Amino acid sequence: MIIEVLSRAFSICRLAKTPAPAELMEFCFYSATDEELSLLGPTSCAPADALKREDGYRGFCFAGTLDFGLIGILARAAALLADKNIPVFAVSTCNTDYIFVKDDFFLSALEALKGEGYEVRENLIP
Repeated sequence: MIIEVLSRAFSICRLAKTPAPAELMEFCFYSATDEELSLLGPTSCAPADALKREDGYRGFCFAGTLDFGLIGILARAAALLADKNIPVFAVSTCNTDYIFVKDDFFLSALEALKGEGYEVRENLIP
């Protein structure tokens, strides 16, 4: 399995209101539930009016498009990182899964994945 590293720093925010489409940055994950509005995006674009904001995340994704019938792709990687005491923030899209970890854990996370046979491609995705 190939992992592609995202080259940006990311922030996770809790928002007070739904952002207008123009406010959503080019590479972000927005979610709305009955309890909260959340946004994960580049730190350089994090909203100044966020109710809560946590900076200092780095991310990577599984290369290519994952078939919906595949089982355990995200679970396997998350369990491997959990065994190394590395907390994760995971996001899934129609194409693939993304894992974000705090800066302090990023290199350890990549080394753990490499040690289990994952191929890591660094700085390929903005």
